[in-house]
Amino acid sequence: MADRLTYTRPVVGGDVAAQGTPDMTLAVGAGYVLIANASVAVAAGNVTVTAADATQDRLDAVVVDASGTKSVLAGPVNDGINVQPPDATGYALLATVYVLNQAHADYTGTITNAMLTDMRQAAFVEQPQQAQTFSYTYSTATTSTDPGTATFNFNSTTASAITTMYISYTSATSPISALPWLKQGTSISGVRLSPYLLRLRSRKDPNNWIMLEVLGGSITDHTTFGDMPAKFVAKSNSGSTIPLSTDTYDTIFEFCGVAPVTYLFDTANLTGDVTMTNANQFYDGPSLASIGTSTSTIWLDAYITVLAGANLDKITAKLWNGTATVAEGGAVGSNVTAVTIHLSGIRQPGGAETWKISAASTGAGGTVKAAASANSAGNFASRISYMRIN
Repeated sequence: MADRLTYTRPVVGGDVAAQGTPDMTLAVGAGYVLIANASVAVAAGNVTVTAADATQDRLDAVVVDASGTKSVLAGPVNDGINVQPPDATGYALLATVYVLNQAHADYTGTITNAMLTDMRQAAFVEQPQQAQTFSYTYSTATTSTDPGTATFNFNSTTASAITTMYISYTSATSPISALPWLKQGTSISGVRLSPYLLRLRSRKDPNNWIMLEVLGGSITDHTTFGDMPAKFVAKSNSGSTIPLSTDTYDTIFEFCGVAPVTYLFDTANLTGDVTMTNANQFYDGPSLASIGTSTSTIWLDAYITVLAGANLDKITAKLWNGTATVAEGGAVGSNVTAVTIHLSGIRQPGGAETWKISAASTGAGGTVKAAASANSAGNFASRISYMRIN
């Protein structure tokens, strides 16, 4: 496919309006913009227009920068015939505002809606290349079966209840599988770590759209279609319905940049030695409780240090939650020099879970060590860490 285009533009929300009692400020609605393909959240709030020039008009721009900060860029003053907007390179342009000079007969010292031009839809006049979009037919079915060629559906017809999209890999507008396109985002071993924004709009009426955040979980592949975790972000209509028609190939899929990502992390050390009384029984090292959610991806990293009860005892370690194991490893032990086993793995939990690293030995009398036997800096010999994304 062609290289991805770089976009800086509004995506959803971000409407600009005069105040109920007009003054020199404007109200900006909450929404999202793209800055160089990165999704940026915009908080609702006011922006202030610079005072009008004494004798010349101005065309200002209401913009958002890469940090989500709203502002008004003042345009160059002009005679009112050749008024030009300011250079808004690097900003997402929401609206322009015509500022009359103070000598003008209609000057009131306030900004009204008549002076505003909404630039959000203008950002979508030039649609992305085909590599960026696919056409599909929307079905109101809510089943998890193959939706059919070039068709998709959700697990619910209520927008806010959407958690999964069932989508055919065959699109009406591309001869190749849509799967690689759908799996955009940073990934490790096929697990998508960076959620992205997916805009679904009507071909016949582009004002009808729904925005989804495709979550960190990888698509469950069923050869011809996939189950794709998704979360509702915003839509063009009020109420609970999904504003898409079921007309053939009427829905356009648009990649709208990486979604805002939240990172959480923590670590835990073993605070004291653990005696491995019995052979072939797992003894717990350090653990972390209540990590993860049903929509998060977790990177786990842990190591455990074991002093064997006898030379040549075989040591096995596993990284697990008491039921599911994401990694395991082994080493030949010694009762003179402890061995350290390092494990890591990725987990997409169904909810909050407790994760730990544990060890077992083929011989009795071993010890899970909290600190190194010599020259220790503290209890750092056995440790578990995690990073959670969203």
